[in-house]
Amino acid sequence: KFKYLSEELERIEGVDRVMSLALLKMLRKDPVQKRFVLEKVFPSVPDNQSALDSMLRFASSLKFYSDRLVNSETGATFVLITVDNQVLNSKERDRVIEDIKHAAEAFSTHSGIDLHYVGLPYIRSEVNGKIKRELQAFLLISLLVTACILLSLFRSWDAVVFPIIVIFVIVIWSLGTIDLLGYKITMLT
Repeated sequence: KFKYLSEELERIEGVDRVMSLALLKMLRKDPVQKRFVLEKVFPSVPDNQSALDSMLRFASSLKFYSDRLVNSETGATFVLITVDNQVLNSKERDRVIEDIKHAAEAFSTHSGIDLHYVGLPYIRSEVNGKIKRELQAFLLISLLVTACILLSLFRSWDAVVFPIIVIFVIVIWSLGTIDLLGYKITMLT
């Protein structure tokens, strides 16, 4: 399942590379060609537990990866994902992060393994989403407060509805698009 997760993460559009224990590669000397060749440590999915244990022992014996992908104290395994720079600095980042989380959550559901996410793209995506939701909530609350103040001052629905419509149109005009209670409202220019 871990190998399938790693391969699925590699197929996500916007992901450059995935480095995980299942996709680990090693250098092998090719004396005939007189060069080094990259080979997979796990060329196929093992048939039984003893074959898997033997492959894991071999992978842990590789000094280059020692304590980098697998924490020897806790057994935690890292999956390192490199996202394309163009995607990282665009709106597509949120889609890529959601695709990664979707694949990881499916793996977590099937395997029962808890996953933890770290990294700047993930943090940027999560913080931007929270800020967006908070700004939308603030916009709704400020509209309600403005409507209550106008109603208490002027005691007329006409003095409330028309200014609120004007404020709403100005906000949409300045933002271009807002997501209000799940409905996208876009100002046509």
